[in-house]
Amino acid sequence: MYAKIMKHFYGITGPLDEYKRGEINRLGNNVILPLFFLLLLSTFVAIMTAYALGPAAAEGILLSYGGFNLFVLMGAMTYLGVAAARLHLTDYEVTAAQLPHARWALLGRTLLMGLAFTVLFHLLSIFMAWLDGAGSFGQLLGLPANLKNSLVAGGVWTLLMLGVAWHRLKVIDD
Repeated sequence: MYAKIMKHFYGITGPLDEYKRGEINRLGNNVILPLFFLLLLSTFVAIMTAYALGPAAAEGILLSYGGFNLFVLMGAMTYLGVAAARLHLTDYEVTAAQLPHARWALLGRTLLMGLAFTVLFHLLSIFMAWLDGAGSFGQLLGLPANLKNSLVAGGVWTLLMLGVAWHRLKVIDD
């Protein structure tokens, strides 16, 4: 189970051999140690700022803290993805005969993931609009503008992920 989660998280294809496991451990350590100290420091700064400015500034501090942590997390995830690709851990190796089938399989998998992304994006954007008081959840759910935005976002995401998946295909000799 742990190996499946690691392979999915890092985007690793093929068996999780000793080399890939060692590289994953190294990449994970490169991220977790600086991330730990950065989170510790940002939490300390947020607490001290809240203490100095008082309860009136709590909302701004919370949004700044959350935004900073999200920015740092996205940077860490980008580093992991690029580093794993540079080490060729994410390459999907197929023979020339397997290439058409592999492309269709990746297309099907990407379309399913794109559908899931579109639905989750739509529900999350509706939830956020509902929290802002833009209307009732049911009313916002069926608004054509919200549906259009979700479909466009899902379509763009699906096309990008399909490009990434097909770029990872590497044809090897038999």
